[in-house]
Amino acid sequence: MNSNFEILKGLPPYGKMYVPIPEGNWSEGLPVEFTKDDGTKWVANIEYGKEGFDYIKELKHPTEILIISNGQCFIIDRNQEKSIVEFGFDFKK
Repeated sequence: MNSNFEILKGLPPYGKMYVPIPEGNWSEGLPVEFTKDDGTKWVANIEYGKEGFDYIKELKHPTEILIISNGQCFIIDRNQEKSIVEFGFDFKK
């Protein structure tokens, strides 16, 4: 487990509202809690793609996290509370 992010079992029922990634309105996707450099936490609800493959990895720049959510790919800057790159929807491995 990495201290900068954690995949949650579900969206938190209380606290600060989650951030949908990408922006939009859909049902629950992959919930991930991120920790910023200042120690504050935020939760992203990351939209699912079309495949059954999830993956999360800190990239070379430690604030950038690669997330593959059911095949849909995002690079998220954990300090900015948003996706900085989105690509693919059917990534398998």
